Amino acid sequence: MCSEALDRNRQRFGTLNLSAASRAIFEELSAVYFAAAHEPGAVDAARLTLQVWEESSRSEQARKVLLEDFSMIQAHVSKIVIKAQEQFEIDIALDPMSVAQTMVSLVLGLIVQRAAGTDVNVEKYEEATRALVTGRLWNSVNRNEKPATNPVYLRAAVAPHIEREQLK
Repeated sequence: MCSEALDRNRQRFGTLNLSAASRAIFEELSAVYFAAAHEPGAVDAARLTLQVWEESSRSEQARKVLLEDFSMIQAHVSKIVIKAQEQFEIDIALDPMSVAQTMVSLVLGLIVQRAAGTDVNVEKYEEATRALVTGRLWNSVNRNEKPATNPVYLRAAVAPHIEREQLK
């Protein structure tokens, strides 16, 4: 099972156009991983993934294959991070492997939550993940700056105020 997962992940990275702009690579990669979360049987696959992780704590062979899978994914993502840093798209002060591990953790977190049976809306999780990774999560960097003029943000920020006013 570990080997099959490793092969699937190799295939996912094998289809990427690594000559594209680094941000486009991240978009493509996240689309591939989040698309898998929508496939029939995705929850069962997440549960199986957790079982494999648990088995790796007892089986040296399973642990080696799992570590190879994580290492391969993190190495590919860190190469993309380095390319993005060379293009000044990602802060060059950040450690590429740590950035890669953090990004991979976002997908792993979805797997864990799905396996546990929590009510995760995959589309909204993906949207929040993209907002976090692209810096769109925060409306301003400095308290003196005005919030983003994103209509969705404005509607969310203004609607509760309007509703409270109407209740008075």
